[in-house]
Amino acid sequence: ENRLLVETEISAPLDTNIFDALNQIAAEIVSQMKKYTSTEFAIRPKNSEQLLISDVSAKDKRDTSALGAAALAGNRDVVKLLIQAGAAYQSDLMDAITFGDERAAVSILEFAPDVDFRIAGGKTPLIQAAFKGRSSAVKALLVRKAKLDLRDMYGFTAQLYAAQEGHAEILRLLIAAGASINVRT
Repeated sequence: ENRLLVETEISAPLDTNIFDALNQIAAEIVSQMKKYTSTEFAIRPKNSEQLLISDVSAKDKRDTSALGAAALAGNRDVVKLLIQAGAAYQSDLMDAITFGDERAAVSILEFAPDVDFRIAGGKTPLIQAAFKGRSSAVKALLVRKAKLDLRDMYGFTAQLYAAQEGHAEILRLLIAAGASINVRT
């Protein structure tokens, strides 16, 4: 049979309808992921309640992950599936913000479980988006209730970077959302 899972591989008995639904979902995830990367993916059972996708965050020869490619293509459904499957979204999100692909950034932000994570230097996605002048990403982060007054390792907040870089529209957005106007380094 051309199933991704075999009923004998699952330790607990499953209703046939549930088993078929799991296989359909797994097949769709693998099919969509193969569209965006040359990496081979496989579905395997972890236990009776959870499926794992191996190498869900793997990158191809161009250093592109399935998540990054799906976000670039604007495929929200695949972005959602990959993040739910455990794809490491942080580097793809920060790359999209840094290199100016706001559509990809907004797509990832919609489904990211944590929008206040930090990268080296203590920057959060909001700080990076304010620094780079990415208004669509800032708006998406504000919708997701990103913390406004977090500081990086230099003591800078998103609003300080926006002011320093001359991004007046972003500074107005941050202040309107409740960011402090009295912060200092």
